[in-house]
Amino acid sequence: MALSRPVWVKPVEKAFRKMMEKLEHKEDMMHYIEQVFLSHYKKEKVNTEEFENVNLATYFDINLKYTPRAVGIHWWESIGKKEEKVERYPVVHALCKFRIRPEDYGSTFTRHESWGPVTLNYGEMREHHIKVWIEKLEKRFGFDICSSDVKRFDYRRVVRDYYELSVIVNRCLKEENETLKNDILENIIHRLHATEIFLLKEVCEAHKKYGGRDADHKNSEWLHDLTIFVISAEIMYRKLRKIVFFNMPRK
Repeated sequence: MALSRPVWVKPVEKAFRKMMEKLEHKEDMMHYIEQVFLSHYKKEKVNTEEFENVNLATYFDINLKYTPRAVGIHWWESIGKKEEKVERYPVVHALCKFRIRPEDYGSTFTRHESWGPVTLNYGEMREHHIKVWIEKLEKRFGFDICSSDVKRFDYRRVVRDYYELSVIVNRCLKEENETLKNDILENIIHRLHATEIFLLKEVCEAHKKYGGRDADHKNSEWLHDLTIFVISAEIMYRKLRKIVFFNMPRK
């Protein structure tokens, strides 16, 4: 079922407003947010030395070479063979509606495959790309769908992931090979979008399952901690995504 609005984001929005109220009188807002984000790593500093020396081309091939076109191949085959679509991520669909342009959902094109012509929706293809990225992120962040706790992923892995990507982006901006630089930027922005949506999905589903007036005290504390972490992570990833966006090649 398509959701017109991700209603479980409301508690997140409320927590976000409270955090921003606290930050009104802070001289360095981003420094405070980064300290909140880092506090979940349980260490003062993230060791990024490995990524400061990794070969960028190799890193791209292993971790980022995952374009919408490449991901779309399996999707096209599934549509052509009319496989039953199982919606694992109804909340993601609602969140994607706020990220993907409405005109993309209204845009279709036809591909001629070996089994015949297939009409595709560009917005749905982009959404599927995000969902496939989310499946990869679930493994990367130690996601456990069977967890009985509010938190289903490892905060430390998310923090480390952000600083890893920050190093890669900063190195990429200094890269002299324009083709490699542009390939990394064009693919990493999809990765950042998917990460932001993954985190929002988690906090939405946690509030749906454990929130409300009947929530016990322990779950309420976990929800609060999850919400604060996701807000700080969203702001950090969004900051990085803006850097990538403003340095991408203009077509």
